[in-house]
Amino acid sequence: MRVQRWFSSSPPGPAATSDGGHAAGEPRFTVERYRSVTLEPRRRSGDAASPAPSTAEEHLAAMAGQEPDAVIAGILNGVASASTDQSMVKCVDADPNAACVADPAILCPEYLRAMADAAASKAVGPRGDDKVAASCLMLGGGAGCLAHHMLDRSRGSEAGAIARFVSVDAEPRMISAGQTLLGVTDGALETRCADALKYAREHPHEQGSFDAVFVDLFVGAEVPKVFRGAAFIADLKRLAKPHGGTVIANLPAADADYKLACEAAFGQGAVTETRVTRGSNVIVTCTRGD
Repeated sequence: MRVQRWFSSSPPGPAATSDGGHAAGEPRFTVERYRSVTLEPRRRSGDAASPAPSTAEEHLAAMAGQEPDAVIAGILNGVASASTDQSMVKCVDADPNAACVADPAILCPEYLRAMADAAASKAVGPRGDDKVAASCLMLGGGAGCLAHHMLDRSRGSEAGAIARFVSVDAEPRMISAGQTLLGVTDGALETRCADALKYAREHPHEQGSFDAVFVDLFVGAEVPKVFRGAAFIADLKRLAKPHGGTVIANLPAADADYKLACEAAFGQGAVTETRVTRGSNVIVTCTRGD
């Protein structure tokens, strides 16, 4: 795991005078502090001399013959040929000597902002009444940045505050880093260290419980096929509340097969796609009708 720290200077905004200059004593720039965490590739025990497979799918082939749980655990616990960018925050205090406390109002990655906006767009019910996403689940929550932001954002919403947010990640180092290195803390946030595949399948008491289910299951720059298949999509649907619960998934690019599988599970007209403006990521939103 690698932690990056850096500073950014930006114009302070309202400090300018009417003639275009800056008011006396006002700083010309403000300084902002950011911190991010990246999971580095790592080999399985005993494989130090062997070349790393180039894709997550090659890991599946390399681990053929093992129990399914072992295969999934291997994929989800950082066995990748490329670094996986997990979480980035803006720190409240620009002091380099201060501990980082994440600013919950700032959600740095654009794709996470698109996921949050997709959930916010569903906050009005079919009759125009407020419909708060009172309970949320995120599979692949990383350090908890999206959860931290949405909990804070909902507290100022007319629809009301989110009562419960469960963030699931298979990497215990990420969960710990969110709390100790990135300062992502919130009393309403529940963290679970678990495989997303197993969590979705083995928590029947959670079925139909969530207004919004977020899915961000990257390994390196890709989403393994096991998380794009019909069986997993059906599990996601069962977690969402009937009659309006949503599943919001982040993909590296448009995927016609994934969209078709979502339409088969949720129905025609229940699936929308949003492309981010920077990069190729696509946010797929599925709304449960039954």
